[in-house]
Amino acid sequence: MIYYLRFMIIVCLLCGGIFFSGCSFGPSEQETANAYYGNFPDDYQKIIGNFARRITVDPDPNNTHLTFEEPIKGWMQNQRDPLARREFGWLVKTRINSKNRYGGYTGDQAWDFLIRDDRIVLIFSMYIEGYWAKPQNW
Repeated sequence: MIYYLRFMIIVCLLCGGIFFSGCSFGPSEQETANAYYGNFPDDYQKIIGNFARRITVDPDPNNTHLTFEEPIKGWMQNQRDPLARREFGWLVKTRINSKNRYGGYTGDQAWDFLIRDDRIVLIFSMYIEGYWAKPQNW
């Protein structure tokens, strides 16, 4: 019985090691160097503001408060789709606070936007189903 338990532990460790050694956690240096990020999005606040007004209950810009970090070069990949390719662009970390259906504010909600060529390429937020979204024609 003890030998069987030891054998199973060793098998699980080996399988786990093989499984995790095949996982890629980020792009290689060569992939990052050759990636196309697009031009710096000068109007990233306007781009994200237009998106925020589309998804909030109250579209009045006076009732939606946005906080932005400066865009940095970055990448995103849909983690739910292992065959999805990495998308490169300008990563903008944003906090959105808007009114809910009851008239109160939702509180700051963290959103990450990947912008390339003045378009939102990918979005990450815990507040949208699927966690990762690839918007079309924003």
